Order: sequence, then structure tokens, then C-alpha cells
Amino acid sequence: MRQLAIALLLFPAVLFPAFVSAAEPLVIDAIVRRATPEPRSTCGSTVACSTVAAIASCDCRFDPGANRVMATASLRLLGTIWYFSGPFESIAQRPRDHSVINQATAIRHEYAFHIVPAVSAVSELMASMQNASFRSIAECVLAGNALATTVHAVFQRTLAETQLQELAQFHLR
Repeated sequence: MRQLAIALLLFPAVLFPAFVSAAEPLVIDAIVRRATPEPRSTCGSTVACSTVAAIASCDCRFDPGANRVMATASLRLLGTIWYFSGPFESIAQRPRDHSVINQATAIRHEYAFHIVPAVSAVSELMASMQNASFRSIAECVLAGNALATTVHAVFQRTLAETQLQELAQFHLR
């Protein structure tokens, strides 16, 4: 339930576009879900795995009322969630997360255990840029470029850490 609450907080633009305020960075989920008979050959898991990247962008516009350049941040999630296409009962190795019993729960696991924590890791960075003001377009663009670089690195590191934690838990059993 906690992961669902986090997802609702982090992905309001995707889940409830009418309720997004201008103060929140937009999160665009463009992750493709692909069934495969052999997810292990793609990314190492017999059940499901994700190869996802986060691309932060910043739209810089002059606000004549404030006589400042204002930034609007957005985060686009790109990549693929690969999941086993056959009956889950036929998988010899039980999933590490015992709530994974079919394709839908495998995809939910990828979000809850890997993607949402990675988005959480960059949400403060994204929020700091949302509606930030700058003296010039060049200054805003420079800050946006720095944001994009940092967000990509933090997202990838966090995603990898969650996947390694999951592997470590499996090997401790």
C-alpha cells in the first residue's frame, strides 16, 4: 500500500492529469511493457526486469509580469519492462517477491521496488527547478542542463542499487 501511495504522489500527472498543480514537475511515463518467453536473456531475471532511463527537461520562458525567466521541469521515463509471457506456474525458480504471481504483479513489482524508488530519489531535484526563476534564458538553460545530468545519474544509480539489493536478498536465502 505504501508503494501505491508513493506512486500516486509521484505520478499525479500520469494518473490524474486534471489535478496536477503548476508547482509540481510533470512525470511522463513512456515505459513500454514487453512480454517475452525468456526475460533472462534480455536482462537477467526469469520473471521480470526493467531497463529504464529518466530524462529531465526544463522549459525556460520569460514572464513579463515578474520580469524574470521561469522554469518548468518535467521528467520523462523511457525504457522497457520485460516480463515472462508464459504461465507463471511453469517458472522453476520462484520470484524473489512472493507477491509476484502473474504478469500484472510482475509489472507492479518493477514499479514499486525499482522505478518508484528511483523517481523518489530525483523528485527533490526536480521540485527545486519547478517554477524557479532566473535572470536570463541562458542561465535557465544552463541550470536545466545541470539538472538533466544530475537527475540521469541519480536515477540510474538508484535503479541499479534497488536491483542489486534484490539480488543480494535472494542470495541470502
